[in-house]
Amino acid sequence: MPVTAQSIINKAIYEMSQVPGVSTQLYATPKLLQHLETSLQLEEEVMNWPALMKRFTVALDGTTGRITSDLTGTISNITDYSQIVKAWPANSNRQIMQLSSLRNPNTMLSGGRPRYMAADYLSTNRPVIFYPANATGNVDLWCKQSHPASLGLQSNVYLDPVLMLFDICWQYCTDDATIPSQVAKYEMLIMNRRKQLIGMYAQQPIPLDDRYNIDDMIQDDTFISYFSLDEHPLA
Repeated sequence: MPVTAQSIINKAIYEMSQVPGVSTQLYATPKLLQHLETSLQLEEEVMNWPALMKRFTVALDGTTGRITSDLTGTISNITDYSQIVKAWPANSNRQIMQLSSLRNPNTMLSGGRPRYMAADYLSTNRPVIFYPANATGNVDLWCKQSHPASLGLQSNVYLDPVLMLFDICWQYCTDDATIPSQVAKYEMLIMNRRKQLIGMYAQQPIPLDDRYNIDDMIQDDTFISYFSLDEHPLA
């Protein structure tokens, strides 16, 4: 459930024992908002946070290797090639590979399904091109959305609000540099909270062999065909 930037900043003001109020934090609020923008940009790169991920199915134009529709997300549009985490030909589990700088795409066999992809910025919100250029069909994309580069107080924050709270408090206290123990406290809280979140997402079932359809492998409700990370074997 997303929260607003304003709510995180209000909690940070209380957390750092400042005086809350509309007229009392005219300097702190915009500074904390800037810290929140920076923290979001950094934390987005830590992992593929499920709250930011979105799947798209788009068609190839069959001539140039480009897609025929914009990648318009519910949180943000996909404007940068780095936001495309994975791609597959439709109805296939064989992932499309990144085009190597050592590979000449013009030497590839024509037609068929797309086998390689690369960055392309000819059209806004379509930052990818596929090879062979005349490949046909649809592609499935798994993309990472991002928060806006310029946040407002009413902008939604989709990453964990507790982690964001500790992040901006640490940045604020580091700039102030009057209480070293407070800086150290938030450093520890950030590391612990980030570890908790990553560990929580690592508990999801992971198939032992992705080459097979897990639905075909399950014979009854008691059959387990996956394992979970970070679980004690005697727990």
